[in-house]
Amino acid sequence: MSSVVGSDWEAVIGMEVHVQLATRSKMFCGCATDYLGKPPNSNVCPVCLGLPGTLPVINRKAVELLLKSALALNCEIQEFTKFDRKNYFYPDLPKGYQISQYDLPMSRNGWIEVAGKRVRITRVHLEEDTGRLVHAGDSLHSGGVSMVDLNRSGMPLMEIVTEPDLRSAADARDYAVELRALLRTIGASEAEMEKGHLRAEANVSLRPRGSEQLGVKTELKNINSFRALFRAVEFELKRQAEVLESGGQVVQETRGWSEAEQRTVTQRSKEGAEDYPLLPRAGPAAPELRAGLHRGASRLAAGAAGSAPRAPCRRAGTVRVRRRPDHGRG
Repeated sequence: MSSVVGSDWEAVIGMEVHVQLATRSKMFCGCATDYLGKPPNSNVCPVCLGLPGTLPVINRKAVELLLKSALALNCEIQEFTKFDRKNYFYPDLPKGYQISQYDLPMSRNGWIEVAGKRVRITRVHLEEDTGRLVHAGDSLHSGGVSMVDLNRSGMPLMEIVTEPDLRSAADARDYAVELRALLRTIGASEAEMEKGHLRAEANVSLRPRGSEQLGVKTELKNINSFRALFRAVEFELKRQAEVLESGGQVVQETRGWSEAEQRTVTQRSKEGAEDYPLLPRAGPAAPELRAGLHRGASRLAAGAAGSAPRAPCRRAGTVRVRRRPDHGRG
């Protein structure tokens, strides 16, 4: 039970964690991944800028690291997977869509043990990162100008989504800490929150104690440390409890954590699926992937199971990826 809400309420928290994978090149092009500290918009090419006529090529190493992570998280590797186009407009998304995975992710139905409790993993999928907005001024909320840096655009990004199994701010923090340790152990990512390698977003809601129905959730962003994650979730639980106890209703929205003000603030109303229309294919150069699931079929799976710090994998798989010789190697 969370210490910041009364005994009449139960906190319900799910996590979405984005992890930059430890590859040498970006997800769909040959640009290097060591973009930190470089001049803005210098670590880019026609592919990650989304220029007309360019085609993506899948980074094999990114696929291998995702499968390794999924196996360590006790996930079921899917026999067939594909990439989709998630369409939305945002200044740091130069193509006007993100190459991601929707209905057929690479893995599903896993779990990780945190402080003696099992947290269910809904899915682990692969996508490309967006660019980055740099806000002029003291903070996002007082700055009058935002500038776009696309050096990060196209970085290989793994998204790990949990079921709403967490019940406190401490649970959310402990989950993120445990996940970072696992990813570092298997070499999937440096997982430094301060450098943006690991970005944790919490979906937070309250419901009457004893109820099975989920409450209205808010999604928390702009969290760059474990301490900030704990404080953001704790503040949001307290805020929602005050709203509900005063007779109000929680609004489904995205809220950002303001470190300077130590509170969550409204960023935008929560969009539905209709605001992110999906096309079922990401293009001819981002082919479907098929994994053979028979026992002993893959050195990759054997290596992943051997290095995983948790229970051995349930399924093994091979991955065949078409690629051009000039980029997308690792």
